[in-house]
Amino acid sequence: MTDNIFLFEGIRMVSDFHSVESLSFAQNFLVKDDDVIIVSFPRSGTHWMIEMVSLIVSKGDPTWVQTVKNFVRCPGLESKDEQKLLLDQAGPRLMLTHLPIQLFPKSYFTSSAKVIYVIRNPRDVVISSYHIINDFNLLNNQESFDEYLHAFIQGDVVFGSWFDHTLGWLTRRDTENFLLMSYEELQRVILFYCVSYIAHICLCSFSLYFSRGKQSSE
Repeated sequence: MTDNIFLFEGIRMVSDFHSVESLSFAQNFLVKDDDVIIVSFPRSGTHWMIEMVSLIVSKGDPTWVQTVKNFVRCPGLESKDEQKLLLDQAGPRLMLTHLPIQLFPKSYFTSSAKVIYVIRNPRDVVISSYHIINDFNLLNNQESFDEYLHAFIQGDVVFGSWFDHTLGWLTRRDTENFLLMSYEELQRVILFYCVSYIAHICLCSFSLYFSRGKQSSE
């Protein structure tokens, strides 16, 4: 375990971003009924979801997304540098977390706050995680992919086991204030709507072209 890794209730965390105090703050954070919390294991499409939810909140106006950084719009619940931003937010608050369910704020479970849980194929998660960790030297330790894959399977990575994280959160899937979305599903749905929209625009353009052509010929 590298110098900037520490254990919190058996889960590996990074001291650059987390502390015992920030994690205790997250556990005891008072969740409000109108909060929207994006939850995922790291590298599962979190930032993509932030942009989509931000646009929904702003009713499609891109100004907020274009002018305000995503960590300000959607602070990290366990991030020691972003918790002040979270406290300063006016409701409804938008926030994100990678915490496993056992470290999640206790107040959520008696609230009506909405959780959007984003899941991704673990094969893609481990590849993406490996590259981001080594490209930015986040763990102050270069390791081979095989070494990282073994650690990932064993759950010896930041935020713990992908399998435990996913299974823990899936216990909430039948509750009204929990939305399960997969990264792969988002790709298919968005692609479908983009293609449909482009086709619609093209058909309108063709219709306009033909109507103009017909009028000019007359």
